[in-house]
Amino acid sequence: MTHPALVLFLALFGLYSPVAALASYLPIVRPYGGGQVNRLAAGLALNVAVFVLVALWVGEPLLKLLGISTAAL
Repeated sequence: MTHPALVLFLALFGLYSPVAALASYLPIVRPYGGGQVNRLAAGLALNVAVFVLVALWVGEPLLKLLGISTAAL
């Protein structure tokens, strides 16, 4: 397992496991109906996509500005 993207994916999946997150997610959404849960999920997915894109666009230039290489992270 030497492919860096695969190693990163597995590390992040282990750290932020969707299966482990269900234990805290399900009690919160239990009182809501199916339509509300779907709307919540779509809103969360949109927010995550926006934050990821901002991090991709701003992160690398910000690191260069601070004089930090991505390898140092």
